[in-house]
Amino acid sequence: MTILINILVLLISIYVLIRAFRNSGVNTLYLCLIIFDASYIFPLLIELFLGRAYTNTGYRIFQTVQHDVLTNVFFYLFLLLIQFIFYMGTKKQERLSQQSIRDQYKEQRYNFCVSRNHVIIMFIAVVMCISLILAWLCAPDPLEYFTHFGQINSEVRNLTKQIVYHNNVLSKFERIAVIGCILLKYGDLNNRGAGRLFRIIIVFFVMVVDGKRTLPFFLILLLLFMDLINSENVKKSIIEVFSAVAAILVFFIAYSFSSGKYYYDTNWYSVMTEYFFKGVAVKTAIYSRLNRGFRILDYSGQTIIFDLFYFIPRTIWPSKPVTYPVYYTAAVTGYTDLSWRMQPGCYSEWIANLGLLGAVLCPILISFFCKHNEKLNSVAIKFLGIFFIVIIQVYEYADILKVLFAIWLLAVLWNRINNQIYLRRQMRGK
Repeated sequence: MTILINILVLLISIYVLIRAFRNSGVNTLYLCLIIFDASYIFPLLIELFLGRAYTNTGYRIFQTVQHDVLTNVFFYLFLLLIQFIFYMGTKKQERLSQQSIRDQYKEQRYNFCVSRNHVIIMFIAVVMCISLILAWLCAPDPLEYFTHFGQINSEVRNLTKQIVYHNNVLSKFERIAVIGCILLKYGDLNNRGAGRLFRIIIVFFVMVVDGKRTLPFFLILLLLFMDLINSENVKKSIIEVFSAVAAILVFFIAYSFSSGKYYYDTNWYSVMTEYFFKGVAVKTAIYSRLNRGFRILDYSGQTIIFDLFYFIPRTIWPSKPVTYPVYYTAAVTGYTDLSWRMQPGCYSEWIANLGLLGAVLCPILISFFCKHNEKLNSVAIKFLGIFFIVIIQVYEYADILKVLFAIWLLAVLWNRINNQIYLRRQMRGK
């Protein structure tokens, strides 16, 4: 029965993917649909050949939710619901006309590079990048980042001064350097020589200083995306893709060995399911709403409130909740003091918070975001919007995403103000 349902959902998803492309072409919402299919639908295809993933890491709740009949029924309904909402959203968005996104990007990037402010902004971006290296040199023990890569924040490392400096100082300069590196990439038309070498060095330092996988992974993907959208050489694009994948794999392997995660008794399929595929996370959230004996959150809407009002200091609001992955990881593992956390994605969060209402609201809000993103005049800001809404589906609402969303929101408001001014001028002209 499960095999037949998997096949049915797969066929419906393929149909929706094709019809959505015919409706609106490749736009922000269509990219969200692709990411959703990769994270939730593609695993169904793997299940047809390998069965459901199992894990030896001790997360028994995953085994429970995988075999709970009612949870799986609601999960399949959830997949069809998202497909329907996204499909209806693509019907309301017109296919991009006139210039392609690539042409718009290249034109606006060229205009930026020949503008008067280009040199000043590039100088500021270089300073932002160099600040990370200087901050690293000022650490209590800079070489500790190389000799114990990925373990600066580990419980087994008794490095009080180093941890305090890392959390309060170096991590801030790391995010500044990431923004500077992106600006340098955008403002470098030649994309070779000293400029490229400098960015590679900064990416390397971000990897070393961060000691985790997420932020360097996102940075490499964004830089790769900026290369691909600007490149017309297919051979060069393929080489860049393989180079980026190789860099990410080497980094992941180095991190796994250094942190000790390589020695966990598990298999590649369960690792893929826990780290990249998000179906189990949604099933866990559904199960938590159906069974009173298992709870992820203390009350409905708990982490949605945090996402909306995270900027309020904890000194003013001592009982302020924390981010959803903290509660999710604690519920799955049974431990509340871990230095790491799982990444269940936004759909799991909204379902755990609001149940059926969350399952409906989340894709509607994503469609609403995509609709406004398509109206932006700036291709650079539009790309930031794409990056944000794509990543939020598989990753938590982290600090870097909060910054991206703030920039995007300001751009939307600025775009609306400019449109209102333009309309008023036209009315006066008449």
